[in-house]
Amino acid sequence: MSKRFVITESEKNHIKNLYGIVTEQTENSCLKFDESSKTNVVDYDEIIAKYKTKLNTDDLNVVFSGINNDIQLFATKLISDGVETYTACEMGLIAIRPRFRDKNIIIINSMRHTIYFFDKELNDVTPYEDLQKKSPIPIITGREKQATSDEFKKFNLLNFEERRAYIAKYKNKKVSDVSDKEVFEFSGGASLNPGIYTTSNLSVPYTYLKTLDGKLLSQAIHKVLNDPERKDALIKAKDRTIFDLDDESINKSSNLSSGCINVPEWVINNPKYQELMKIPSYVFNLADIGSYYVQNGDFCSSKNQT
Repeated sequence: MSKRFVITESEKNHIKNLYGIVTEQTENSCLKFDESSKTNVVDYDEIIAKYKTKLNTDDLNVVFSGINNDIQLFATKLISDGVETYTACEMGLIAIRPRFRDKNIIIINSMRHTIYFFDKELNDVTPYEDLQKKSPIPIITGREKQATSDEFKKFNLLNFEERRAYIAKYKNKKVSDVSDKEVFEFSGGASLNPGIYTTSNLSVPYTYLKTLDGKLLSQAIHKVLNDPERKDALIKAKDRTIFDLDDESINKSSNLSSGCINVPEWVINNPKYQELMKIPSYVFNLADIGSYYVQNGDFCSSKNQT
């Protein structure tokens, strides 16, 4: 009599996951890449073609399994190094995207108020304050929540002078009568829309962002201004034990600029950071709600303006 072939429960689950029969979710699981991702990932077809060739198959179940395994493996390594799951999973996705191969990457996580840097070889080159602890770099992003209305999303894409013209129309004034102070005050509720941008490579410590079609925006990455409220907000962002997105006092104190990314002064003064900012990079600004997938959609293109 032949012996029965017996496999363990762990091996059964591995096989099921491998062929997409089940999708086991854990606390550190990344969002599954599947056919529904086509609407959110601009180079979806390129990714599918890459994995069909890599795995030598047209079977989409096998293709998606291969894609998700690679995303999760990359993300898991980052998570083990201390990178938060939301950011790690986005970087896991970026790592497999042909369109962003050999590109420097900056990931802004507005939901957790952090920023990370990756080089062309996908290495984490974030200028941490302490390389041993690798505590996330805290940031404040200009407001507590990203814009939800189309009108405000369009306003976020206006540069300083365009905002001045917008305010003149809104207040029924001449453009020349709108002061810089009015522009700053009116822009206090602005944010940076979720999406993909590039650094302008113009200067340090103010590095302005551009849309992928080349428009220079009002938003910049710069050191936190010497303002007690902003510095207090940054301290709260750094102290993960007390930082709570639903804490109204923190949200209020974070709503302090026109959508710029405020980073600690020690980051700006770090020579490694200064070198990084001289290199053109793709900036992925993650959504503070919903999916971490971001792309160059309607509200991070200069074509969609008020």
